[in-house]
Amino acid sequence: MRKLKVCLIIDNPLRDLDSMILLASHLVNKNIDVFLTSMYNQESQVAEICPDYILVNYVRPNNKIFLEKLEKCGITIGALDTEGGAVIMDLEESLIHMLKNGAYNSVNDYFLWGNVQYDAILKSGIVPSEKLHVTGTPRYDFCCLPWINIYDHPYNGKNYFLVNTNFPLLFPKFQTFAQEIETFYTLSNFSIEEIIKITNEFFSNWSKIIESIISISKLNKINIVIRPHPFEDELVYKKIFKNFDNVEVIKVGSAIPWIFHSNALIHRDCSTALEASFMNINPISIEYPKSSSNYRQEVPQKVSVKANNLEELNEIVQKLLLNKENRENSDTNNWVISNWYRAIDGKSALLISEIISKKINYNSKSFISIFNIILNTNKSKIKYLLQKLNLFKYNKIKKEIDFKSVSNIIDKLNSLNEKKISCSKYFLNKSIRIFEKP
Repeated sequence: MRKLKVCLIIDNPLRDLDSMILLASHLVNKNIDVFLTSMYNQESQVAEICPDYILVNYVRPNNKIFLEKLEKCGITIGALDTEGGAVIMDLEESLIHMLKNGAYNSVNDYFLWGNVQYDAILKSGIVPSEKLHVTGTPRYDFCCLPWINIYDHPYNGKNYFLVNTNFPLLFPKFQTFAQEIETFYTLSNFSIEEIIKITNEFFSNWSKIIESIISISKLNKINIVIRPHPFEDELVYKKIFKNFDNVEVIKVGSAIPWIFHSNALIHRDCSTALEASFMNINPISIEYPKSSSNYRQEVPQKVSVKANNLEELNEIVQKLLLNKENRENSDTNNWVISNWYRAIDGKSALLISEIISKKINYNSKSFISIFNIILNTNKSKIKYLLQKLNLFKYNKIKKEIDFKSVSNIIDKLNSLNEKKISCSKYFLNKSIRIFEKP
C-alpha cells in the first residue's frame, strides 16, 4: 500500500519555507510523504498529487471555491494561518469576517496560534470546538533551541540595526496598488472610506520610517539593514538609499537570523517584533506620528520599546550601541505568550504533525475524479494544458518554491535530527516532495 500523502500549501517561501519544511520533517518521520506546493499554482498541482490531507495557509473568501472542491474530492483539510493571523487589528471584525465569508465548514482542523484566537473563533459559533487545536505556529519554533542553531550569522559577523518595514499595501510587490486596494476591500470588513484613511495613515507612517532611517544612519559606527515585508517591493528602498554607504536593503532567507544577530529591531506595527522579543532582542516601535488606535497592531506595540519622537529614537539607538544586552520590556513576554501563543518551545510543528497523523485517512477517490473536480471548467483545463506546455505562466513574478533553498534547509535540519530526510522535484509539476532519506 502506498504511503499517505500530505500537501503543505506555501504562500510566500521567504516567510514560510523554513517552518513548513520543519513540519514536513516531523510528518516524514511518521511515515508520511509530504509535498510542498506553491499557493499560486495550487489547483493544478494538488489535482496531480491527489493528497489525502492538505494544510492550507488560510480560510478566506478568495480560496472558498478551492476549499469546497477539496472537500468534494474527499481530501481532509487543515488550516494554519501563516500570515500573522494572531495579531491582526481586531479578531472579531477581521478574522471572523473572513471565516464567515470563506469555506469554514469545509475545513476539518484549525491550527491556532493561541488562546485569544481560540476564544474569538469559539465565541463566533461558526466552528465547533472539536475542530480547533491550539498548537502555536511553527514559524516561532526557530526562535529557540534547537532550531535556532540552523542559522549562521547572515551579515558576515558585522553589527547592525535591523529595520523591518511593513507597507505592502502602499508598495505591493506582486500586484498593482489598485489591485491591493481591491483585495483589501474584498477580504476586510472596512468601507472604502476607512481604507482611504488607513492608506493615508500608512503613508504618513512610512514617511517617518524613512526619516528615522536617514537620521540614525548619521550616527557614528552604525550599520543599518532594511528588510521589507515579504509582499513589499524592495526597489522603493533601494532607490531611496542607493547613495548611503551604511544602509543596505536585503530580503534574503528567513527574518529570524537577521533579527537574532541584530543590535535591535526598528519597526512600526510589524509582527516580527514578536520574534525579536522571544529571542531577547529589543524591538523599537516608531510611535510617531500618532495615528488612530483602530489601525494599530496591539501585540507588536506592547512588546516594544517605544520611541515617541526622533530624538528618543536616537537616544535608544545610542544606548543600545553601548550595551546590546540591555533588554527592556521583557516582562511583557509572559503576557503575550499566555494570551496569544501556546508556547515558545520549539514544539509547534511537532504538535501539528501529531494531529495530522491522527486525522489523515486514505482518500479513495480516483485521480481522474479528483482532477475533474478541481479543474472543473474548460477554461481551467486549457490553462492547465498551457502551463504544461510552458506557454502560460500563472504568476509572472516568481513565487515558486526554490529547490536549492529547500535542499539547503533540509541539510541544516538533518544536522540536528537523528532521522534524516531528503527532497526531490515532483516529476508531474513544480511541487517538491520530501521523504525519508534512504
